[in-house]
Amino acid sequence: MFDIGDLVKKAGILTAYWGVEKLPDIIRDNYADDFKDPELRRVAADLSKAILELGKNATVMQFLDNYRMDFIIHRKIVDELDNLKADELKAAAMHSLNFVTNIILKWQDEGVFEK
Repeated sequence: MFDIGDLVKKAGILTAYWGVEKLPDIIRDNYADDFKDPELRRVAADLSKAILELGKNATVMQFLDNYRMDFIIHRKIVDELDNLKADELKAAAMHSLNFVTNIILKWQDEGVFEK
């Protein structure tokens, strides 16, 4: 679902429009090259990636709108799939199926998917 709508790339682009002057500079691929010290270069690269990921995640959560809590529950199900008991598996699968179906329909209505 994320690949089809290319949402993560769009989210990365949107982070540049948040009104933070330095953000586009910090999230560029070669930002760490500005630092001569290898330790600073490593820290700058890690921070640059972390800031971009934070922006992407925040933007994706905005796209989820009122499905944010369903997404968090879905991620918890995915993360704990091996620990689910047989009687919990059906309800968990139905929740995830409903979440994915609803979010795809929402994004389709909003024109997120390219035709």
